Amino acid sequence: MFTAVSLQSFSPVAIVSLRVLIAAIILTLFMYIKGWRLPVEPLAWGIFLLFGIMGNLLPFFLYQRGKKISAQALPDY
Repeated sequence: MFTAVSLQSFSPVAIVSLRVLIAAIILTLFMYIKGWRLPVEPLAWGIFLLFGIMGNLLPFFLYQRGKKISAQALPDY
């Protein structure tokens, strides 16, 4: 239901970006509370970027986009 309502006001990219941003903030706060630090190696950040695109950005974007296209294709009754 949240997806259908949010698609009326926001684009799929905006919804996915907001979801990923909220999750990143929560995870970063959790890390600092636990005393962990973010890595500084460029290779680690490249792997994080790849995992973020493949595991979060792409699936959620495709789901939101499909919801929007299918909702536009269906007639209103």
